[in-house]
Amino acid sequence: MGPRVVARGATRIWLYWTLAALSVTAFALELCLGAMPLSPGRVWAGILGDDALARQLVVELRLPRAVLAILTGASLAAAASVLQGATGNPLADPHLMGVSGGALLASAAMAVAALDLGPAVAMALGTVGALLGAAPPTVLAGRGIVSGAGVALIGVGLSYLWAVLVLAILTSAGFLFAPSLAFLGGSLAGRGWDEAAVLAMYLAAALAAVPFLVRPLDALALGDEVARSLGFSPALTRGAAVAAAALLVGPATWVAGAVPLLGLACAQGARRLWRHSYASLVPGSALLGAILVLAADVLSRSVLPGAEMPLGTVTASVGLPVLAWVAWRATWRTTPYS
Repeated sequence: MGPRVVARGATRIWLYWTLAALSVTAFALELCLGAMPLSPGRVWAGILGDDALARQLVVELRLPRAVLAILTGASLAAAASVLQGATGNPLADPHLMGVSGGALLASAAMAVAALDLGPAVAMALGTVGALLGAAPPTVLAGRGIVSGAGVALIGVGLSYLWAVLVLAILTSAGFLFAPSLAFLGGSLAGRGWDEAAVLAMYLAAALAAVPFLVRPLDALALGDEVARSLGFSPALTRGAAVAAAALLVGPATWVAGAVPLLGLACAQGARRLWRHSYASLVPGSALLGAILVLAADVLSRSVLPGAEMPLGTVTASVGLPVLAWVAWRATWRTTPYS
């Protein structure tokens, strides 16, 4: 074993320990901080049931919110990684590709119609909306009709269209009050264990499909012709990947609302850290997404005294520089990128 291999292994061990430390720190801060800050000792007492007030704050409010932050971040980031593989576009992101917008439109329609469907059915309808939102840019990317930049611009245009339609639906129904505005900016407020349990099932179902997509996506990264020569159908691979992404984005969007550019930042971060096949990129992106949303939710609840900053404000602040950097580096092709 050469010194370079040993150094690479040591770097990876350091990376994993760093990510683990960030995860634990963000999770602990999520439980401790809020309108009423709690010490770690009181948090632990609340979990054990020795402090009634702390138990109500931690077990009933903050702990489910922390779990939802992990699940939402993992879902959106994993979806971005899959979408980048399906389209061959480094700018692919649920928000920029119109996937989140389709899910947001479906969620807004359900809210205005006052449909009390329960989390499972509502998340399923959100998935349908995400599929409809993803269809146009994915088809264009697969057929090679437009360049990678064109696909990204079409996705951005669709995102604006969905956003305008959501505002039109909410405005026409007189729904522009605080919860609706928080939903448009991204928020985990008002969600609990029921939503966390159902979202976890959707995430598990989508991630269960990832092992079957790894080899096709790795082959697709080498080009359609290479993928065909290896026995994989590019169209079928893209369709399955987009379906998996919609299964991740639809439920997460119904839970948290609009969380822009999170997936792009985490998928690109995973590509810089791991640079391996999608067997590593998808779970790596999910891990980064979970950490980022945990940290973003802590900031959103802590920066403004007595108020909550939209979750999307924090994720967009992180994702926008990544978007600018990727756009600057991009060759604007749908061929493989480094």
